[in-house]
Amino acid sequence: MTMTTQPPSVAGLDSGFTCKLCGSQGACETYVVREMMQGLREPFAYQRCAACHSLQLAAPPADLSRYYASDYYSFHPSAKGRPPTFERWLKHARARHGLGQKNLVGALLSRFKAHWPYFDWFRRAKLSFDSHILDVGCGSGDYLLRFWSDGFSHLTGVDPFVASDLELAPGLHIYKKQLSEMSGLFDCVFSSHSFEHMSEPHSSLANFARLLKPGGAAIIILPVADSFAWEEYGVNWFQIDAPRHLTIPSRA
Repeated sequence: MTMTTQPPSVAGLDSGFTCKLCGSQGACETYVVREMMQGLREPFAYQRCAACHSLQLAAPPADLSRYYASDYYSFHPSAKGRPPTFERWLKHARARHGLGQKNLVGALLSRFKAHWPYFDWFRRAKLSFDSHILDVGCGSGDYLLRFWSDGFSHLTGVDPFVASDLELAPGLHIYKKQLSEMSGLFDCVFSSHSFEHMSEPHSSLANFARLLKPGGAAIIILPVADSFAWEEYGVNWFQIDAPRHLTIPSRA
């Protein structure tokens, strides 16, 4: 027998609510979610929009940095680091194959180890190894190092919570900045599990658009609030990640 753990709302319907995601005004349900990653167990109120079913943190803390401790997972240096030249050549061959540039070495390597999903995303976005890519909320640069190891040469990261600016490899720079402070134009703005950490989703998307070249692509990976996991686990769903996840859109 499957048991669900989703609790009833703690404050019923709140009629003074405005959804940051769909903009609707009116009713929402309120749920209490506790901080668990750092073991603080502080309670936080999340509001669920009655119209689009998105989740958003009702009252974000004034100082979120205390919830991004130095041992926060995305700040860990990449375990693999920069690969040796020959290994990078092999990775580049596999990446070329994954991006549709068929070659024998890449085909053979792909048979033994499947390529990363982002090859499919980059191929759909018509990116090349010379494309300029911005990783938003990049942490210590794990994804960027993967991209660099695969042969991409123009890579930039931005994260307001990293300790300082970094240069991880030639052509790979990370900046300790807010997204709104970034300048330049990119072929792709990439966001892997960072969009839900942004308090103003519409202004964040506007910044994505501002930083994209004409015809560029934004690739956004994030949890969705109307998922099976929410329906099954409710406030115990780890992807709510209070209070770091500020807005979790639904598919709607």
